[in-house]
Amino acid sequence: MNTTRTPGNPDHPDNSPLYQGLPTMKTHCGQPAGCGQPVAATSPSHPNPHNPPMGTDISGFLEARPHQHTRPPTGGLADWEYLADLDHLYASRDYDLFGCLFGVRNFAGFDPVAAGRGVPGDLSERGAAEWAEWAPSSHDPTWVTWAELAAVDLDEPALRPDLRFHHYRRTPSGLVRLGKFEDGRRLGELIAASGMTPAAGGEPWPEGTSWTDGDDVYRVERLHRRDAVPRSMTALWTIMGALAELHGPEHVRLVVYFDS
Repeated sequence: MNTTRTPGNPDHPDNSPLYQGLPTMKTHCGQPAGCGQPVAATSPSHPNPHNPPMGTDISGFLEARPHQHTRPPTGGLADWEYLADLDHLYASRDYDLFGCLFGVRNFAGFDPVAAGRGVPGDLSERGAAEWAEWAPSSHDPTWVTWAELAAVDLDEPALRPDLRFHHYRRTPSGLVRLGKFEDGRRLGELIAASGMTPAAGGEPWPEGTSWTDGDDVYRVERLHRRDAVPRSMTALWTIMGALAELHGPEHVRLVVYFDS
């Protein structure tokens, strides 16, 4: 199980040392796009993406139906077998990936590939035991097959602009990207001085909106799926693809759940 909280991506607001401890700019917060969860945004099981109580980590495991695609049609379906803990194959915290695939911490506004499905009803014996142990402290369980991951259109844009501000700095060689964040005292002052106010609803700032402070530039941008996947999950992506060649893409799946 992935029980450590090792920051894996400095782009995310709770991982960035540049912006920790700064006051939060209050903006509208609706449910993440495609979330599929009917609970309130402030529910402990479904953290508010603008004011999270702590970081969110992913746990889970990989399963397969061995050599299912070579079984005769009359052979029926093989049982799912447990292959590996997710923490053996993935050790990061990447909210863009979480949102793009599973609708969790979906700051970027992706239409998730596999959100809110719950755990499969035909888990392997070990998988069922793992889930029984971690269910009380987990939220947003779901699963996805390699067939679905392989079909992801990496050029597909998010449904709306990112709720975080993209921070760049001008240098002699051009703009250098520093990261993404959702709040900050200086940016709040810049926005206030500009006289601009966020719109109500799920898209507070139009795509392309920007503020400049000397050599620092803050932009509202829209991500594409290739900005989120496979990225920090490249090793797992490769392993699932290799397993799919042996067992069939519909017969290799990743079961995940989150803790915050």
